[in-house]
Amino acid sequence: MRILVALLLTVCLVQAAHAELFTQTLTWSDNLITQATPFAYEHNILYATPPVHVLAGDRVANAELTLSFGDDDPGDLVEKLISNGLTILDETESVLYGFDGWGWRHLAQGQEIDTGSFSLLVNASLLNDDGILGVRIKVYNSNGTGDVYLTSSTLTGEFVPVPAAVLLGMLGLGVAGLRLRRFA
Repeated sequence: MRILVALLLTVCLVQAAHAELFTQTLTWSDNLITQATPFAYEHNILYATPPVHVLAGDRVANAELTLSFGDDDPGDLVEKLISNGLTILDETESVLYGFDGWGWRHLAQGQEIDTGSFSLLVNASLLNDDGILGVRIKVYNSNGTGDVYLTSSTLTGEFVPVPAAVLLGMLGLGVAGLRLRRFA
């Protein structure tokens, strides 16, 4: 009998510890971010597929955020005619990002951002507190004219669901234990 109970408990624990994948994609069709207008938004993993219920006990094991950008101009080297001749201005944009109010970090420093997708690792503790990841994006260039389209933001990761099977198993074992006590 004890071996059967131990085996049942082990099976429940193994099933409860199995990680599941989640994903949530936010898309925008006309979301121009300029140097003067940074953009902020939130991923709420309660609305991910499948939903992740961190307030009920689900735990995010790891996460990744992929940001996709679209080009605002056909070329980022713009020729400007100035009184003393032809000048070429570098309009290449750079992007800074921040999570949950943390400081700014460079995204792909030194690379052109337009029409690219960039993946970032997300600290799981940022999601395990309330299930919401606040994201801030700002763009800049040396001329003060930086702008870029953010077309999508995809948050993916693994989470361990609430160990409901373990709780149900414990309840069953508790009831069985009470019945055995009555007969003993």
